[in-house]
Amino acid sequence: PTMIAPMLAKASSLDADARRTGLGVLAELLAADKQKQSVAAIQRTTIKHLIINATGDNDYGVRSEAIRNLGLIGDASDLPLLHRLEADQKPGDLAIRLNAKMAIERIQHAGQ
Repeated sequence: PTMIAPMLAKASSLDADARRTGLGVLAELLAADKQKQSVAAIQRTTIKHLIINATGDNDYGVRSEAIRNLGLIGDASDLPLLHRLEADQKPGDLAIRLNAKMAIERIQHAGQ
């Protein structure tokens, strides 16, 4: 939880590498915190919205990381977005589609 504020700043940075790092650390924190629930609800919501918004980032690496992270922390409500990303046929977006597919599978498996 003490890492949240600096990682939120990184995830909102103008630098794509910093955004990618921040998003990854925040998602890992939330994923590890599922049982303990020590991250405040408002922080969880803020982080999740940041990750969802990053699925549309201009930087390919940030988008890809955000989609992967959504698979870690997402739930069934995120499936429509992930299905749209999986179906996207933009040239060169194979990794995006594959990450979306893996995120869908991870969320569906977690819901069973």
